[in-house]
Amino acid sequence: MTKPVFLDFASATPQSDASIAAMQPYLQSNFYNASALYLAAKKVKHDLNNLRAAAAKVLQVRPSEVYFMAGATEANNTVIKGILGAYKDSFCIYSDLEHDSIRTSMLHVASQKVTVTADGRINTVSLKNSITDNTSLIVCMYANNEVGTIQPLEEIMKIVKKVREERSKSNNLLPLHVHVDASQSFQYVPLLPHKLGIDSAVIGSGKIYGPKQSAVLFVKAGTSLQPTLRGGGQEAGIRPGTENVGLIAGTVAAVLETDSLRLSESKRMHELQMYCVSKLQNMQSVTINGSLKYRLPNNIHISCVGYDNEIIVMKLDELGIMAATGSACHASSDEPSAVLQAMGLTTEQIQGSVRFTMGRTTTKKDIDKAVGALAKSLLS
Repeated sequence: MTKPVFLDFASATPQSDASIAAMQPYLQSNFYNASALYLAAKKVKHDLNNLRAAAAKVLQVRPSEVYFMAGATEANNTVIKGILGAYKDSFCIYSDLEHDSIRTSMLHVASQKVTVTADGRINTVSLKNSITDNTSLIVCMYANNEVGTIQPLEEIMKIVKKVREERSKSNNLLPLHVHVDASQSFQYVPLLPHKLGIDSAVIGSGKIYGPKQSAVLFVKAGTSLQPTLRGGGQEAGIRPGTENVGLIAGTVAAVLETDSLRLSESKRMHELQMYCVSKLQNMQSVTINGSLKYRLPNNIHISCVGYDNEIIVMKLDELGIMAATGSACHASSDEPSAVLQAMGLTTEQIQGSVRFTMGRTTTKKDIDKAVGALAKSLLS
């Protein structure tokens, strides 16, 4: 049998050799609790500090602004609940482009949804008009996980800057915190929080060839964040509990490796993306969703009008192609994609939507196989 072609890198990435190697010393020989007082444990604590500093250097932030979390979902929840918990009677602004860990959290807090454009980007006019004196938090995914659209963060931050200036003049002391989920974007777009002007950001390790259930969270110094967990005070109290230094080592190794490969992989992915798009545009019943201009280079999201996407994905799987339908992070749900609904796609377009996301091992031959398998699936 020929090796299957994996085209669902937005949902999961294989752990890289560098990440696995970085974890190994802490799984058995250096297993000590970093909070213990004996010398071997202090060495682990020293390593933990170095790992924090290494991640901070990539983000160009202070080590004290870097926290290690048990995944991006936990980090997103920590920020949302932490900010809204610190500022009573305030509310959050978000859109349907967000990850499920954001959208589901919005059901339990005071929030307001803004509209999105047809090509899958936040409507900045809607966002600007939604900000009131009680807005304490804006959540904006750097790039959407379904259609891959990169959000207009610079434009959003210009709006935020003006609001902050107006609040300072009116003695409104409520901060306007901006949180960014950069889990999908980090491979292809640098994350420099201070340069962007954002207040917090998360990178999910499982999306960048690191271990799953681990993440790097940046929180700007001076931020008032109400803790959602209680424990021994680790991670400055934001994420208490004995640090899993092995997971952290694997995560930081993935961050460093991803940062070093960004330029070359972005160029290679874009070439493969355009090659695939050129082939798909010649296929009847196939349309491409989302912006091609503001888009992650590894993402190809299509609609096959008149077809059922679950059947397509199963047929592709039988032909050796692993792809996704809807939001790969929303397990076992029959609900239509909130992202595609917000973009204004028709019911038929949503029902026929399929996502291909490429990664480090993807080749031109893989694209040829995937397009050929798609053509067979639509004929059978």
